[in-house]
Amino acid sequence: LHFFWPLEYADVVVVLDQPVFNDENIRAVHTAFPKNGTKLKNLHVAMNPRSNQSFYGGGWYIQQLIMFWADNFTTAEYIGFMDDDTLFTQAVQEIDIFDEKGRPHVIAKYP
Repeated sequence: LHFFWPLEYADVVVVLDQPVFNDENIRAVHTAFPKNGTKLKNLHVAMNPRSNQSFYGGGWYIQQLIMFWADNFTTAEYIGFMDDDTLFTQAVQEIDIFDEKGRPHVIAKYP
């Protein structure tokens, strides 16, 4: 996260499925962020009410649903997603995400 956004500007929403959200011990593990002990002043936890796996499907399907439904968990103008296969090789600057008119854009390189 330090590469992606300075901590003083970070506003992180951790969205958990209902079984995880309802279990205090598991929820504590998922919200112990960041791991180095630095506290985020803008860390919020939300529950995904659409967690019914028999209706929405399991894991990957619910993850996709959360991303399509992300604007229901925040009032932010822009929402960014990172996946576990994303690797930052240098600090991300505002110009990397927004053009000169303030519009969002992405520049990515594929192998």
